[in-house]
Amino acid sequence: RVSWRVPSLPRILSFSSLLITGANSYIGENFREYAHIHYKNEFSIDTVDMIDGTWREKDFTSYDIVYHVAGIAHADVGNVTEEVKKKYYAVNTDLAIETAKKAKKDGVKQFVFMSSAIIYGDSAPVGKRKRITKKTKPHPANFYGDSKWRADKGVRKLADENYIVTVLRPPMIYGKGSKGNYPTLLKMAKKLPIFPDINNERSMLYIENLCEFLCQIMIRGKGGIFWPQNAEYSKTSDMVKMIADANNHKILVSKVWNIGVKLATLIPGKPRGLANKAFGNMSYDQKMSKYDFEYQGVSLTASVERTESKKKVQRLKKKKHILVVSQYFYPENFRINDMASEWVKRGYKVTVLTGIPNYPQGEYFDGYDLKHRRRETWNGVDIIRLPIKPRKTGSINLIKNYLSFVIQGKRWVRTSKLKTDLVYTFEVSPMTQALVSVWYAKKNRIPHILYVTDLWPENVEIITGIHNKFAIYPIQKMVDYIYKRSNRILTCSNSFIDPIKKRRVSSERIDFWPQYAEDFYKPVERVSPSEIPDDGVLNLVFAGNVGFAQGLGILPKAAARLRKDNVKVRFNVVGDGRYMPCLSDEVKELGVESYFNFIERKNPEEIPAYLAAADALLITLSKSEVFSITIPAKTQSCMACGRPILVSADGEVSEIIKESKSGLVSQSEDVDEFVSNIKSLNSMPKSERERFGKNALAYSKKYFDKNKLLDRLDDLFEKENQYVKL
Repeated sequence: RVSWRVPSLPRILSFSSLLITGANSYIGENFREYAHIHYKNEFSIDTVDMIDGTWREKDFTSYDIVYHVAGIAHADVGNVTEEVKKKYYAVNTDLAIETAKKAKKDGVKQFVFMSSAIIYGDSAPVGKRKRITKKTKPHPANFYGDSKWRADKGVRKLADENYIVTVLRPPMIYGKGSKGNYPTLLKMAKKLPIFPDINNERSMLYIENLCEFLCQIMIRGKGGIFWPQNAEYSKTSDMVKMIADANNHKILVSKVWNIGVKLATLIPGKPRGLANKAFGNMSYDQKMSKYDFEYQGVSLTASVERTESKKKVQRLKKKKHILVVSQYFYPENFRINDMASEWVKRGYKVTVLTGIPNYPQGEYFDGYDLKHRRRETWNGVDIIRLPIKPRKTGSINLIKNYLSFVIQGKRWVRTSKLKTDLVYTFEVSPMTQALVSVWYAKKNRIPHILYVTDLWPENVEIITGIHNKFAIYPIQKMVDYIYKRSNRILTCSNSFIDPIKKRRVSSERIDFWPQYAEDFYKPVERVSPSEIPDDGVLNLVFAGNVGFAQGLGILPKAAARLRKDNVKVRFNVVGDGRYMPCLSDEVKELGVESYFNFIERKNPEEIPAYLAAADALLITLSKSEVFSITIPAKTQSCMACGRPILVSADGEVSEIIKESKSGLVSQSEDVDEFVSNIKSLNSMPKSERERFGKNALAYSKKYFDKNKLLDRLDDLFEKENQYVKL
């Protein structure tokens, strides 16, 4: 593939978060892959399924561009019911306009819509010319064309100075895996010994040329109507001959056989229709398809060669199917959500085995229960939900929650016929979930990759306070069993490697793979949300799970000390969790309510706005040997947003903040030092705090770059393509 990049040209959108509305579409998937290969530094791309209506609940505010590809392609328009016609208008017209309106309402900058050349009517009959210019008025010949034309007009009406609407009216799009007319040409080219030589002229558009065009108009933020096409017109007989040659099939193209086509045009009905469809004429004036950027880099001949290339087919067959085992998954907020979505973008098939969402509140999320939404698709990821017990409150319920995943997972492994190429465990507590992965990997003789973010049994001892060797011994044996049966063990912290090696795990099987921040974690304009007052008081923001491990008990104590010293600050706590009732009680007991601002849990995409409103971000952990070697996931999120960071934690996370010069650190639960750092921030010049933020962002880009880390996983998956019996 060739990319035509012009970095010197001015860009309206230097880096864009892009949402493709319409999951698993041919154009959408090819564009996503193309943009990732050639423009991965310009775009961050998500997709959303438009079929079940849940897309209406999705927040578009974090996206710069919405690219709408959802629609129904043309069928046999002469033989359909009125009910089918209504469906065409519902999807091609109403859905497109509704999506465009939602994008505008949510502040999206650019809406890109795929119209079609079909709005100009049918092809001209054999022997008649039809050349479309900018002055040609659309005149649909059937309900399919009319449904696209109504949407074309409807979305353009929404454009204004703050909302760019881009409408593409492409001719026939083709490429490897395409549907429509090209597969018909392929069948004829591979089977027929002879073929007519009719002089006709058609505009066509190769998929890679389209993808380059899309990248260019999005980078430039161009709005209006566009007519992209290949640099050359196509002739049906030439296309068939090129396809036949690419497949080593001999076919004789001659005008001798033209009489058959001419006879077909004399027969009313289907024969005439098929002849005109195959050998009719319909083309765009090439002048209307020339723009101030290059996109027609793949010639007609080269496009056929690429489409028919056997090497490409072999490469696509090697794409792996990954089973992700994670007790927590969307709509629960964990980094595995983004990882799974990114794997789909990179061409993997991804299935996630998870539970019914109930974290961190401890109750099933609205719309989910033992009977509903047990199977669903999100961002191209197939999700299977096990009927687990909710966490609720208390240690007994938590144990039931952990064990229910293992028990139900065991049953699923025993009965499931799902076949994948590897299994990936995203291990945040509990480690017990990895048993399901081990059993599945053993049954299907595939590699198991374990990603450790919580160290067991050490984490269990810290959280529960249980140190009895008879109670801990079974957990140790379980962990040893899992480690032994993992082909590769990845750790989120460098400091995890030695404790794992001490469990008789070879260092060759262990790698440090730090977490990254999702693309929406980035510096945004400081427009304080209404929940965080902008009144001159130092705003310190904690966003995330309010759990016992987070060590948030230091905040009320610090507030009491600051009140005594007559220093006013505001602790903004965004989120909830099992420790929230205790934290609220401690705040009331010390009488420091005026120092706290509790904000309910937000969607992950909303968090950067709250972080931008902060004078500094809080990272706190309870005091323990395990937490001192832990890098909490919020570290990467905070640094990616480019804000100063205030840490109350021991060990590795403090070292990162000190090394990056991105904030102030104190030892875990050291109230005196923590308060001293708050006072220093409060009196610090704004320029110095801003320097902390710039340093954090620079460090994030250098050491926690998402694409580089995912590239490493690609290499790892490739290396683990052979099952290793452990």
